[in-house]
Amino acid sequence: MQKHPTHKNAAGFTLIEMLIAIAIIGILAAVAIPQYSQYKIRGYDAHSKQALKDMHLLCNAYWLDTDALQGCDLPKIKEATYGFNQNADVEATLPPSPLDNFCASAKHNDSPNTYIIDSAAVISPGNACGDVESSVKEASLPTPIDDDPQETTPDEDLLVAYLAKAAAELARKEAEARECLDIMFYDQQEGQEINGEFYKGNITDKFGGPYGNHGTPGFLKTKMEDRGLGYIQRGGGGEFTFWQGCRGVYGTNNSPQGSVFRANKQKRNSNMEIAGGQMWLSQNYNYSTYGEFYKKADLESAAYLSYKARKTVSAECLSQQQECNRIISTNRFGSRTAEFIEGSCNDLMSSSCSIEAKGILNTPGASCWDGRVDCSEKYDLTPACKGPGGFALPGCKGFRSDEDAMVQDCVDDAYLGSEQNWRKYWTSRVSPNDPIFDLPPENQNTFCSRLAFKDPKVLGYIQDNP
Repeated sequence: MQKHPTHKNAAGFTLIEMLIAIAIIGILAAVAIPQYSQYKIRGYDAHSKQALKDMHLLCNAYWLDTDALQGCDLPKIKEATYGFNQNADVEATLPPSPLDNFCASAKHNDSPNTYIIDSAAVISPGNACGDVESSVKEASLPTPIDDDPQETTPDEDLLVAYLAKAAAELARKEAEARECLDIMFYDQQEGQEINGEFYKGNITDKFGGPYGNHGTPGFLKTKMEDRGLGYIQRGGGGEFTFWQGCRGVYGTNNSPQGSVFRANKQKRNSNMEIAGGQMWLSQNYNYSTYGEFYKKADLESAAYLSYKARKTVSAECLSQQQECNRIISTNRFGSRTAEFIEGSCNDLMSSSCSIEAKGILNTPGASCWDGRVDCSEKYDLTPACKGPGGFALPGCKGFRSDEDAMVQDCVDDAYLGSEQNWRKYWTSRVSPNDPIFDLPPENQNTFCSRLAFKDPKVLGYIQDNP
């Protein structure tokens, strides 16, 4: 009888190797954790600075409604007319201040830094108004005070560089997403930073939208000063058309004034030339004149629009995803279909059409869209995503019908009156051994008939794709 060894010659770690691995992890943690904490503080400080910018902007609107000698304070700008939304984690102070002596301060609960803003909109580190610090206390890489500081290893330097790059990339994406809103609220007199660059004076030649009142940078700031923030939130801002130009998704029928916007449009619409003058399969639109399909970055930018505009973008996102599906299924553009899908559909088809609400136009508690909804609400996609069709659209994730709702949708679509009649109809016409049960569960043409049989594949698909 063959004997087997009592222990295996398996590969493993020796004690020395494990100790070395633990030591390396400890060194990396000793460097990475403090750096990560500093990067988090920078993010917290960004919330404080944004609160200061919002307070200054809304106080200017208040002074225009009254006069510059009136004291502006937190209770006034928290009124529905101005709609200041104070972050629960930011301690903001604003003593009654006239225009020529304005001062506000803000500090995030998780940051040691306090910042103040003056009447010229200059933000500085400081503990209180009138007490600006001589040195910047903003979170930065820690500086050792040891006379003989320990040198870092190349691996530690690499990790620090990676964390710094990641933090910078997050800040860049946020500034890019907010760019269109910043242009619409641009202050020509004081100047303003837009997507990492500071501008002052007239910038219409670069960032001008469509010709007319809604095409000039800063038009929402002017409108807020004239009519109040609530007017814009209720749908009177007209920001959607400007936003389309800013993102470069105009069709050929619209031409923005600004050179940057025109370049965006030319770049974004180049792929639509594949479609030529053909019409959409799902709606009566022309590919070329309707403009480029949205991308994930567009949906992130739309988060800063008012509810009414966000609703429009969400609905269009679903329509465009439906169109992409039909282009694929019909091989709409022949040999160039794959090229079109790569350039115009793939990014969109990996995106949710549900858009988060961000920024000054989406203040919780304020009324949007002619007073119908709270400004901070997301547009409810449930009605557009119900039934089998919702499972074909990636943008419907989180808003699709559950099993009970799906059954009711199938009953309603078949006009059979009751669930009993619907199940009886299909079970009397389709055999349990029918080839339809071998098709993918997401097949829309067989979805309801298989659901009538309580097909486990279809039921599992519904549960796994809410």
